[in-house]
Amino acid sequence: MAVVHAKSEIETYCTTFELESQTTLKVLRAFPEARAEFKPVESSQSARELAWTLVMLEGCLEPILRGDAMMKEMPPMPPTWAGIMTAFEEAQRRTSANLDELSEAKMNATVRTMTGPKQEGEVRVGQLLWSMLDMTIHHRGQFSVYLRMVGGKVPSIYGPSGDEPW
Repeated sequence: MAVVHAKSEIETYCTTFELESQTTLKVLRAFPEARAEFKPVESSQSARELAWTLVMLEGCLEPILRGDAMMKEMPPMPPTWAGIMTAFEEAQRRTSANLDELSEAKMNATVRTMTGPKQEGEVRVGQLLWSMLDMTIHHRGQFSVYLRMVGGKVPSIYGPSGDEPW
């Protein structure tokens, strides 16, 4: 695990975002494409749908960084695993580029977003960025369970795994 020595919330966030994005990409790449429609139980999302959730979480950072936390329209999910992987990589690149423009003023500005069931409210951009990163980490954890259930090799995430010992 990399040690982060940051001087500001922006540096801490940007460094953490890059590390977590690369880890998420590593977990997604480990998933066997042939099992993309796997569901642990019928009421669960398929692996492909859960992977698309990770893409959407990565991509929704762009409007937040532009000062508009409400995505106007969700893009359609690609029909293939390769399309999902490409979408994640593109969203990660675009978000990284937008993070280069992040300032203290932007980090401390507020945006209107969903704050509860059928409720909207003002939230500090920095708080929303961290919350979205937390959701990505949570859903990546779910996805790593799917990976294990289909017999895939779970890569090291925060330390050694049974499949990637140190």
